[in-house]
Amino acid sequence: MYGAWAAMINRCHNPNNSSYERYGARGIVVCDRWRGDFMAFLADMGERPADRTLDRIDPKGPYAPENCRWATVKEQRANLSEEGDLRMRKGISEGVKAYWASWRERKNANQ
Repeated sequence: MYGAWAAMINRCHNPNNSSYERYGARGIVVCDRWRGDFMAFLADMGERPADRTLDRIDPKGPYAPENCRWATVKEQRANLSEEGDLRMRKGISEGVKAYWASWRERKNANQ
């Protein structure tokens, strides 16, 4: 739980974080109540259920009690921004291309 809280603050408020461009630089912030108090975050969100991650209901809104939930991967995908959707599709496409390139290399090596 502490790790989820710290990562949330870091990606929103630390320009050196690798995810800052997608969060803090876009204006996504952590509410004052949570930013300075892990126990307030824990009181508002409760323990993380198995197979769920922290999700913002409105992906353009802040990390705050009224805008956060513990969500499944399927629920989170429904909130993808256009940029996030394109990034996910590009990653899938690159993975498929790499798989088939590797398959062709193995096939050619066995001939």
